[in-house]
Amino acid sequence: MSYSPAVSIGRGAINTLISRSEVAVAPVVGETETDKARREYLFSVLHDMENSFQSTIQNIATSKEWGHQVSEMVFRRRLLKNGSKWNDGLIGISKLAHRPQATIVKWNYDESGRNLVSISQSIANVENSSRFMSLTDENGLIVIPREKFLLFRSDATSDNPLGSSCLKSVYLAWKQLTLLEEHLLRGVAKDTSGIPYAQLPVKFLDPNASPEDKAVYTATKKILDDIAEGLSKNIIFPMMRDDQGNELFSMQLLEQKGGKAYDLPLIIRQLQANILSVLSADSITMGADKSGSMSLQDSDTNMLALRVSFLLSQVADTLNQFLVPLLWRMNGWQTDRTPKIYFKDISSVSLEEFSKFFQRIAA
Repeated sequence: MSYSPAVSIGRGAINTLISRSEVAVAPVVGETETDKARREYLFSVLHDMENSFQSTIQNIATSKEWGHQVSEMVFRRRLLKNGSKWNDGLIGISKLAHRPQATIVKWNYDESGRNLVSISQSIANVENSSRFMSLTDENGLIVIPREKFLLFRSDATSDNPLGSSCLKSVYLAWKQLTLLEEHLLRGVAKDTSGIPYAQLPVKFLDPNASPEDKAVYTATKKILDDIAEGLSKNIIFPMMRDDQGNELFSMQLLEQKGGKAYDLPLIIRQLQANILSVLSADSITMGADKSGSMSLQDSDTNMLALRVSFLLSQVADTLNQFLVPLLWRMNGWQTDRTPKIYFKDISSVSLEEFSKFFQRIAA
């Protein structure tokens, strides 16, 4: 489903705006020099990982499609010899390692069944998985404790760790779209080449016909099927006439005459628009009718910007709730005055250029 043009464009629109986002760190109230230094430390931590912060966010953003995303926290002391850009000796982040959703096979709870204590990751389909065998348990799975990973969820309800995928809402429209596109292609093929049509004497169609006559019917039907499937390069047909001079065998291609009672391409475009609307990406079509620049943050009708802002706010909440206090404790600091990570408002973009870009992708 994710490779469908309409779905892919919607996902691409969201990912493009996510890539434009800028992270920042808000100071605590009554910030002191110590608070300021720690705020600057936190900002530097986000940009001192093995992978760029933007690529990390792109991995986290897969939660919108899967409903959840797991990032294992890998820490290191900030020293140049450890690959850090800093040499202050503080504890920082080496990486927030993406754990592919397809590899997570089990969510482990405590005896009460209420608290998530770990996840089990399969390495069965991982290339060169033998190098991880020392990390697996007796079932061949890697168990990651809850305190070692961040769990990002999309539209989580009832504290479900799986969250809810945004693609669930577009499945029906995508399925209908797929069936109609296949129907349209079959119709185009028939309209282009015509429908193979043959006439045979009645005796060859009689259920009680002789084996020889049935063989003629079967051979003729195979010829028609091969024509329809484009397997036949040429056809040799006998020229036979009855006593009145009428042809006993004839073959031709029936051409499409008259229009259809429905506009199939229009229906397909409507389903594509429905998919983009569900993904809040219908605003990318605004450039087809409107031009000029418009601030996404000021447009209260632009659901795409709101959706991306909400997704980023969920990411920031998870980082502030779990990662930041953990870093403070690891560095021996009190957690009552921690700054907050947030994402700046999406900057002004040209909706005309934005929509034209994705229209070219869809073409």
